[in-house]
Amino acid sequence: MPRERKRKTERGTNSAVLRIAYDSFKSGTKKLRQVASEYNVPRESIRRFVSKMDINESHQIGYRAHNRVFTPDQELSLQQYLCTAADSYYGLSPTEVRKLAFQ
Repeated sequence: MPRERKRKTERGTNSAVLRIAYDSFKSGTKKLRQVASEYNVPRESIRRFVSKMDINESHQIGYRAHNRVFTPDQELSLQQYLCTAADSYYGLSPTEVRKLAFQ
């Protein structure tokens, strides 16, 4: 189970602002530099976002777990099974839990 990253600062660009700036740029009425100055977003950030959106419309913005093995549902079911096993006095060692998880 990977750690959940907690932001320490509010740096970066808001995804809603980037989406609005993208729509404004794609409408064709404004150039990239004009959109960047209007929405107060770095020009390179908008350019990078536009190129990624042109490839994949469902592009995610921000940090996400890259080392996640299980889906949240799988993790919950494994957790419930381990709690049930512990309640019935059949506790598993950490090594046994890893073997069970990756079967």
